[in-house]
Amino acid sequence: MQVKGTAIRTVFVAIEGLYGREGLSRVEAALPDMIRAVRHGILPATFYPVAISAAIHESIRRELGSGRFLANRRVGRRAAEIDFSGVYQVFMRAMDYPGLLERMARAWRQYNSQGELVWTSVETGRATLDVVDVTGWTEPMWHALAGRMEGVLCLGGASRAVARVDLWSAEGAHLGVEWVP
Repeated sequence: MQVKGTAIRTVFVAIEGLYGREGLSRVEAALPDMIRAVRHGILPATFYPVAISAAIHESIRRELGSGRFLANRRVGRRAAEIDFSGVYQVFMRAMDYPGLLERMARAWRQYNSQGELVWTSVETGRATLDVVDVTGWTEPMWHALAGRMEGVLCLGGASRAVARVDLWSAEGAHLGVEWVP
């Protein structure tokens, strides 16, 4: 499985925005040598091995989250705000929440070479989904995705959004999302 370079680059921008240059330096220093070597050469439209994203999110968990996943979630949320602000936000606010969730499922393929978001339940203020057919995803990555979902829902007009990772593996996950319009 591969992840698009723009998603990787946005994560670094989000880290610096939230944790400053010092936080970004800590994450970069904790990365394996191979990933540090390619970090500044990542091209937005190119796909890269999911192991790069996994290593970055593990470094975030370790260096910024003290072993917990709150930093991954915060970075994911901020990355969504970066990716989908501006003109995208105008369109997002014009959609109803089921439409916004459907757009999330379509956007998945813009950032990932495989896998699918399958919304299993969509109700007023809550939804559940399964992410299927992925490989190489790690627990910190799932928490970053939960943060991205919270960010997208808030950009779409929710005053509050909370996503939870109920079950996860390297091949998929089950998540729940709740929001207040």
